Amino acid sequence: MKRPNFRQSIHNHVVIVLLCSSFIFVTVPVSASEAFFFTAHVRPESNLFCAIWTWIHYSINISNLILMGFACAERHWLVFRLNAMRTRRSRILYHYIPIVLCMIYPWIFYFIFIFLYPCEPAYDYNQLLCLIPCYFFTNSIANTDTFMNNWIPIFAIPILSGALFIRFILQKQRMQIEVFRWKRDRKMVIQLLSITSLYISGWAPLQAATIYDNIVLGGVAPPFVVAYFYGNV
Repeated sequence: MKRPNFRQSIHNHVVIVLLCSSFIFVTVPVSASEAFFFTAHVRPESNLFCAIWTWIHYSINISNLILMGFACAERHWLVFRLNAMRTRRSRILYHYIPIVLCMIYPWIFYFIFIFLYPCEPAYDYNQLLCLIPCYFFTNSIANTDTFMNNWIPIFAIPILSGALFIRFILQKQRMQIEVFRWKRDRKMVIQLLSITSLYISGWAPLQAATIYDNIVLGGVAPPFVVAYFYGNV
């Protein structure tokens, strides 16, 4: 990241944001999780602490996931329609603003439903992340959260990544004529596929469990789903 070319390359911006966001995630909520694992108890025993902890944890997790979904969509433009991103106006509208929205939307969403939603807190100080915030007990909100913030991006990531790989292979012969462009685009495709494979391997078991939970169990999240997502992702 110290190299100017790395920071200035438009296809690296999402990667840089993800790295910074992940650093904050490891520094703040994961540190709190490690403290819980050491004592097997949430300290301090405070609803406010639990709310802040879950808010930061959920927001960073989902902002990274949504940003990864955007990166998969944007990479199609960067590989096959790079000229459309040449102007400053197009970069602001189709690159910088979407990145900002991907990052701030989850923070606003979870702030509203963790701090402002009128429900009685049911935090458990003997559970990781105090178990779950009370809005989870309202099925309509919990299902909306699951569908919009989890399922849409997690299904979009492999679909868009796979489509990019197929498009790249189909146009490989034509692009080899432009050797420099072909090498550049190959690096972008490999970079995206490497990152998305990590996300899919981490999120796929959770989403399979939540789909089973919603379809078979009727939306009552089993403890292992909560522990997996909110403790280990």
